[in-house]
Amino acid sequence: MINLLYAGNSGVFDGLIIGALSYIKHNKNAANVYILTMDYTEKNPRFTPITEADRAFLEAIYRKANDESRVFLIDAGDYYKKEMPDSPNSETGYTPYTFLRLFADIIPGIPEKILYLDTDTLIADDLSELYSADISEYELAAALDYYGHHFLGHNYFNAGVLLLNMKSIRESGLFRRAVAACAKKKIFLPDQTALNRLVKKKLLLPAKYNEQKHFRDDTVIQHFSKTILWLPYFHTRNIKPWQTEAVQTVLTKKYDDILEEYKKMKLIYEKELHRGEIPIFFACDDNYLPYLAVALKSLILHADNKRKYHIYVLCDSVNAEMAAKITAMATENVKAEFVSVTEKMASILGKMRLRDYYTPSIYYRIFIAKMFPEFDKAIYIDADIVLNDDIAKLFDTELGGNLLGVVPDAIIASTQLFRDYAELGLGIRYDRYFNSGVLLMNLHGMREYDVEGKFLYLLNRYHFNTVCPDQDYLNVICRDKVLYLDEGWDKMSLNENYPGVPSLIHYNMFNKPWYYDNVPYDAYFWKYCEGTPFEAEIKAGKAAYGEEKMAIDKAGGENLCAQVTVIINDENNFRRVLCEDEDGEEAAGELVAC
Repeated sequence: MINLLYAGNSGVFDGLIIGALSYIKHNKNAANVYILTMDYTEKNPRFTPITEADRAFLEAIYRKANDESRVFLIDAGDYYKKEMPDSPNSETGYTPYTFLRLFADIIPGIPEKILYLDTDTLIADDLSELYSADISEYELAAALDYYGHHFLGHNYFNAGVLLLNMKSIRESGLFRRAVAACAKKKIFLPDQTALNRLVKKKLLLPAKYNEQKHFRDDTVIQHFSKTILWLPYFHTRNIKPWQTEAVQTVLTKKYDDILEEYKKMKLIYEKELHRGEIPIFFACDDNYLPYLAVALKSLILHADNKRKYHIYVLCDSVNAEMAAKITAMATENVKAEFVSVTEKMASILGKMRLRDYYTPSIYYRIFIAKMFPEFDKAIYIDADIVLNDDIAKLFDTELGGNLLGVVPDAIIASTQLFRDYAELGLGIRYDRYFNSGVLLMNLHGMREYDVEGKFLYLLNRYHFNTVCPDQDYLNVICRDKVLYLDEGWDKMSLNENYPGVPSLIHYNMFNKPWYYDNVPYDAYFWKYCEGTPFEAEIKAGKAAYGEEKMAIDKAGGENLCAQVTVIINDENNFRRVLCEDEDGEEAAGELVAC
């Protein structure tokens, strides 16, 4: 029997899957796996715990190799919140979960001998020799830290792999003293440095038991830790095992079999976990979180209590306190969580053209299909909306072979200049140009058609000038592959000429009721705003929105119209390059159908 210890939240579940798959590939011994976790969403909405469903899935993997293997899930939250609630180290680059292992000495049921592994490790060989090492005279055994033993002390060890003698640790009080040190004073690499300073008896292990830099044949545990690179300039690289494409293309192909199996199993698990849910995506930054709360409230009020709704808020970095207010709005059948797209956006951010009224978040919707392979169908909605109907009705719409369900853009149809933009700038009939603020998405079809790949190709090759960046690209790429929906599912606040109550009102462009009076359908916004956690802030923002800011909006509108004219006459706009220019059409291949 080999006892393993991990610690983390739902964000490292992928690492636990890879750890389990790598264990059963090389080890036939039964494993008792102890996972320390906690719900710490009051601190950060992303700090959600490993769940019982996660535990059962992991145990099933371990039992493939040995039916006696077991996985135990332990809530360590009370220990942490009691002893380290205001630790100055909780706001560093490391999450609070890195400290949970320091409570293993006081958590009931932890074995006397146990091997702790960071969730970014991968088991590359049989653990028997390591686990059988005699540490009866030591508190722990560890390998040197690749960089630390040069700069922080010649015996400075890495804490990502620790063979622990819990009896000796309890007797020496090592973990208790380490917790006390981390709770009071900010420390560089806090828990690791505290253990290095305070341990009295340690056994240094060969590097093969915690290989942090190289990919060697004799490696037993591969640790995907941060690496320093000196050329072509000083920088760091921090690729984790679940970032499979980067591992396989940048680091090594040594673990391809494990990583490919991980991708298959994760997809199966996610599909089963979310069976029957309606996935609804928003994209947001801090500026729009108050209005997202209004949209979410309207969605919840009209949700069918017999259906399950799962809200995913795609973001880069958001204010944790504000995000926590959003997730706290969740109900029994409407879940809400924030999903970071930082890594996805890093490689393309510099290539994006953004108007003054847009942020990079407008592009997030293009990546949903590949980021969430567990879903074949979903809804994307901008945050500046309110719902007067059950969003499930939109989700239930049959798309057939179309990639998107959309509504024609009323703003484009409202003036001749914008009509010319669609037809002369993009090569699309103005009445077929759709708004991308509400999208019923055939994610399976979008993956098959490679919408993301086509977008990146056009972005990198042509870098078109646009006024509605993501929207223009989607209109061009998905041309003739969309289902046009009733205007009531994306009724823009240009006028109130819709017969009846629109199912969804879209406060598009500058016409925002939280800034201006007499906006069409503004009564619905204020109706749903009431009682939201940001009601006072929204009302204060409106009161403070004076002539100076309105003048900026007016200038922005004028600049938009001027830019439209420029693009219409641009020799390198979408229509001329992709639909008229022979070289451009040939280069684009079958990307678009003009």
